[in-house]
Amino acid sequence: MWVENKMKGDNPTERLQRIFAERWDKPFLTDGKTGETITYGKFIGISEKIKKFIVSKGAKQGDTVCTIMQNSPFSLAVIFAFLLGRIVFVPIDPKKGEREISEIIDYSNCRYVLCDKKSDIKIEKKVEVIDGTEFVSGEESKEYLINCLKQVDPDILHMITFTSGSTGKPKGVMHSFRNLFFSAMAFSKKFGFEEKNVFYHNLPMAYMAGILNLFWLPLLSKSRIVVGERFNVKELSDFWNIPAKYGANTFWFIPTIVALLVKLDRGIEGVEYCRKTDITACVGTAPLGQNEKKRFEQKYNVKLYESYGLSETLFVSTNHPKIGNNDLCAGELLDGATIQKMSDGELKVKVPWMFLGYSNIPEWQGCSDGYFLSGDIGEVDSKNMVKITGRKKDLIIRGGVNISPRRLEEEIMKTELVDEIVIMGLPDEVLGEKIVCFFIPKTADDAKRTIRKVVIEELGADYNIDEFVILDEIPKNINGKTDKIRIKKEYLEGRLNDN
Repeated sequence: MWVENKMKGDNPTERLQRIFAERWDKPFLTDGKTGETITYGKFIGISEKIKKFIVSKGAKQGDTVCTIMQNSPFSLAVIFAFLLGRIVFVPIDPKKGEREISEIIDYSNCRYVLCDKKSDIKIEKKVEVIDGTEFVSGEESKEYLINCLKQVDPDILHMITFTSGSTGKPKGVMHSFRNLFFSAMAFSKKFGFEEKNVFYHNLPMAYMAGILNLFWLPLLSKSRIVVGERFNVKELSDFWNIPAKYGANTFWFIPTIVALLVKLDRGIEGVEYCRKTDITACVGTAPLGQNEKKRFEQKYNVKLYESYGLSETLFVSTNHPKIGNNDLCAGELLDGATIQKMSDGELKVKVPWMFLGYSNIPEWQGCSDGYFLSGDIGEVDSKNMVKITGRKKDLIIRGGVNISPRRLEEEIMKTELVDEIVIMGLPDEVLGEKIVCFFIPKTADDAKRTIRKVVIEELGADYNIDEFVILDEIPKNINGKTDKIRIKKEYLEGRLNDN
C-alpha cells in the first residue's frame, strides 16, 4: 500500500465542524428540478439519518458498500453519510454495463450494494434499495449534529473509485478524506472560492469529477451547489436554463460539453447569461482542443481554465485568473505538488494527497521515491507551469471517460466475428477522442451491428464504438507488433476507408 503523505495546516475534521456551525441556516444544495433548497444544517441531518440506515442494514466501520445511484442532492447526502459512518464506499455508474458492474462489485468485496429506486440494475449481490423521499432532517439538535462530525476520521480509507487501466483490468483507486480535503483546499486557494460561488453540478456523481470537483470542493469552500441533470446531448438546448434560474456562476466543464455547446447551442440565453454574469469556468478530465476553447470563449465571453490531475493524484495543476492567459498549458502546480521529467519525457508526480494504493492490486508498491508515474508526456518550466504534450499509456479518453482498448478488443474477439482487431482512440472535435475499430472480418456478413450490441450490453454505453474500418490486413512493425503509428497516420491522411 502507498504510504500517504501528511500535510500540515487545517484539520479536516475541525474545518467541517466550523463550516457547518457557521453556515447552519445558509443554503447549501438547490435541486434544479424541484427548486427545493437544503441548508447546511438540514443536509447534515439527512446524512446522519442515512448513516443510521446504512448501519441498520449490517454495515459497520471499515466495511465496504457499493452504490449505484442517479444524480441528485440525495446522492450527495449518501456520500457524506459514509464519511460519518467511517464506512468505505465504492460509487458505480448506473450507466455501466451489467457485466462491468458485477465485476467491480466482485473486486470490491462489499457488504452489500446500495441502489436508489431509479437504478434498475440486475445483479446477484445483496441489494438494499434506498428511497430519498423517506429521508428528511430529523429533530436532532444543532449541537448533536455538529458533534457527529467528530466521528470523521480523515486518515482511514474513505472511498474507492474504479478506473480503466491500460491492461484492461479496472483498478480500485483508494483515497482517504484527508486526500480529498487537501487536494480541494489547494485547488480552491488558486481561485479564492468562497460563499459567493454557486457551483453547477451536472457531472456523474459516480466519478471523481462529480465527487471531488463538484461536491467536496464547493462544500469545503463554503459555497453553494445547484444540482442539475447529468449532462446529456438531448438536453443541450436547455443547458443554461437551470444555471440562469438559480444563479450558478461556477462550472466544471469537460471537453465534450465545451465542444457540443459551441456546435449545437443555437439559443441566445446562454450567451446573454454568461455576458452579464461573472462566470468561473474550469475544465478537466481530458485535454481541451484549442479551437474549441477559443470558440467557446469568444461565443460566451467566458475564460476557460484548464487543469491537470489523475485519479491517483487528484488535482496537480491548474490555470487560474492570477496567472493570465496560458493556452496550451495545464496550469501552475498546486502548492505542495512537484513533477519531475523522466529521460523518455514521461512525467512523474508527487503530491501530499497521494492515493493509498490500489484495492485489487495488492502487489503494487508505486515508485520507490514517492512519485507516481503519470503515463503522460510533457514538461514543467521554471515558473512551475505544466504542459502535457501526449500520453504514454494506452488509454482512450472519450468524453472525459477512460476507456481501455485492450478490454474492448478482448470483448469483441469473444464474438468470433473477426480475425484480427485493433481499437484506437483518434481525434474527435466533440468527444476529444473517438473509438475506432480497425478489424479483419471472418465472413462477408456485416458484423458491426452485432459487435456494437455486445459491447454496450457487456461494457456499457461509454464503450460504444464510434467508427468501424475494415482492413485486408493489420499493419505490423519489424517486431511483429501492430503498427499503430502507421494506422493512425494513414487514417488521418484519408487512406483508410470509412465504414
